[in-house]
Amino acid sequence: MSQENQNVQSAPVLVNALIKERIFGQLLELVVFFVPGALVGWLGMLAFGGEEGGKFFIGVYVIVFIIMQLRLVLTRSQTVGQYLFNIQVFDIKKNKRVGFWRYMFIRDFFGKTLVIGALPIIGLIFMPFYSLVDHLFIFRKDRRTVHDLIAGTRVVKLPIEQQRKQLFDFTRI
Repeated sequence: MSQENQNVQSAPVLVNALIKERIFGQLLELVVFFVPGALVGWLGMLAFGGEEGGKFFIGVYVIVFIIMQLRLVLTRSQTVGQYLFNIQVFDIKKNKRVGFWRYMFIRDFFGKTLVIGALPIIGLIFMPFYSLVDHLFIFRKDRRTVHDLIAGTRVVKLPIEQQRKQLFDFTRI
């Protein structure tokens, strides 16, 4: 065997995330957002004797959650739900994690909302239909949604060596 063949390491084979991992990742993300948010608001109302205290603490919680989401997308190309399910958004051509701007603006902002949502009145009527179609695309053979197709991305199950080892494993991938 030549020296060249010994030095070549094969890249890990990436498998598209299962439908249930993507769906439960999104649902878990909603739970992680709304349940603590409601609790923080309720505690704020109790501690400060009224609705204003609750609104303030919910506002702080929303800001903290958004910062946490943005940090995960920036450093790992994952949201909280994707992180918890060990799935990640990858560039379909380069076969590596997608960059922050492409994830946030092409995939999420443009791919999920601006396609139809930017149109006044028409967007309000057709946005729910577009969102449904977008999410139903997950049942295609390649499990890519419309926003994945627009951004040239796919959601993959992380190889074992890149998966988080514990719930709060914040080492970089």
